[in-house]
Amino acid sequence: MFHLNSTSSIPPVGYLTFTDKFMITTYVILVTVLFSGILLMKHTEKKDEAKAHKIYKYSLFLIPIITILLYGIVFLSL
Repeated sequence: MFHLNSTSSIPPVGYLTFTDKFMITTYVILVTVLFSGILLMKHTEKKDEAKAHKIYKYSLFLIPIITILLYGIVFLSL
């Protein structure tokens, strides 16, 4: 809703605004977390605990790093 509200209050432009970049980054991170959760549930339900633990471990390490990198790129491009 924030993205829709913010884009409706400014005139259309032919380039990405900071808000657009910020929201696209947020969407990418949310899809990454959702994908990780789906994989984790899939392997947990199959009783493949080793693979589920590996996905959990990688997600716990990689998702925060990806988040910091992506938001860093967005904020440094000001």
